[in-house]
Formats: sequence, structure tokens, C-alpha cells
Amino acid sequence: MTDPYPDDEADVFPDHEADPADPEDVAPETVFADVEEFVTLYFSQVINRQVSNSPGRGLSWDPRWWRHREVYERLNALWQAYEGAVVSDDPSAMSRWWITDVDAHLKVLLDGATGPMSHVDPDGSWNGHGPLPCAPMPQQEG
Repeated sequence: MTDPYPDDEADVFPDHEADPADPEDVAPETVFADVEEFVTLYFSQVINRQVSNSPGRGLSWDPRWWRHREVYERLNALWQAYEGAVVSDDPSAMSRWWITDVDAHLKVLLDGATGPMSHVDPDGSWNGHGPLPCAPMPQQEG
């Protein structure tokens, strides 16, 4: 899956040309190729919750999770943290991943009342709550 929210700075400010002969330039092996594979083959299969999708009731999940920017970013962060925990030498790394990362994100992701996928229409016609409103900062005098 191509990142629907690419980091434009990576293209604008490349730090150097990759050199496959340099061990630091070789991408580390990962269990999952990308966040879509992580969510489809692991996360959605391992997380077992009763979801309702009735507005404001219970837990909410949109099968089109990738359409919600916050959901995409949180699941991408969970995938990256998972990959780090898998290769960690610390035997408790995966336990910490579950308690610290997964549990905390699930409370937000699946919140059927105010979460980023709450009030999802079954027909897919609704695409999120939209970004938080922001006003410009006032100019400082002086």
C-alpha cells in the first residue's frame, strides 16, 4: 500500500544517496512489508473486540481504516513499534508493546462515541470528523 499521507519532507530534503554497500543504508528486514500488511494480516486478526458501529454505542471500527488520517498514523506507529519489539533483545519488549502501545491506542481508535472512526456509515459515505480547527497565532509586536 502506498502511503496515502506521504511525508513530503523526505523527498524535499534527502540526507544522502543510499549506498547498498553501507550496512547502515540497507533497510532492516521487517515481519510485515507495510502498515496495510500489518493491519490486514496481523492486527485485525489478533485484536478481538465486539464492535457495534451504532453511533455513540460501544466500539467502532471502519474496514476502510486507511481513509481516516489519525487511524492510519496510529496504526503505522503501532506497526513500527511492533517491528522494533520483535527484534529487541529484551524478552519483555512484546509485553510492553501490548500494554503501552496497543492498549493505549485501542482506547482511542475504537472509541465509538468520540474516536476517529465513530459514527461511520455502513455504506462508506462518511469519511471522518475532519481536522481540528485552528486559528492563526497573533503577530508579536516588537
